[in-house]
Amino acid sequence: MPERKVDPRFYTFRDSVHNNPKAAEEMLARNPDLIRLCNGIGETALHYLAVEDHVDEVTWLIEHGAEVDPLNQFKQTPLMEVAGAGRLEMCKLLVSHGANIRYISPWGESVLSAAASHEQAEVVEYLLGLLPPEETVNQFFENVDAEMTLKHSPKCTALLMPRGLTKRWP
Repeated sequence: MPERKVDPRFYTFRDSVHNNPKAAEEMLARNPDLIRLCNGIGETALHYLAVEDHVDEVTWLIEHGAEVDPLNQFKQTPLMEVAGAGRLEMCKLLVSHGANIRYISPWGESVLSAAASHEQAEVVEYLLGLLPPEETVNQFFENVDAEMTLKHSPKCTALLMPRGLTKRWP
């Protein structure tokens, strides 16, 4: 995918949020649209800083009106990416502010499958705890992630099999 043209204010704002929140607040007061600007792969400042595990900065952005579930050009939410990276505290922060644990990308990737396919058992356990106990998990594994999890992640498999994860292909 070709990268988007990036408004240079994106980087100035993102870096200010990280290094100088007072300056970021002044910038945002003058230009409220800064909170929605994206980098070359469609990540907002919140998306980028969540993936980098900057809890205070993400909290600041949310408190200043940032969307919790923006999609990057790969149709991934910040929660999907931090779940796959095993960033449990960031997952909890995003979920506590309304991040959608049930989102499934057009390619069949979900928050749960992202965590499981990257062997993030602690995150998988947390996400399962957010779902009703009787709910099966197959709808969150619409692509090859189910097979990869079953084959390569014994800890996640042990958590997911009792919740109905089944092998799709022989």
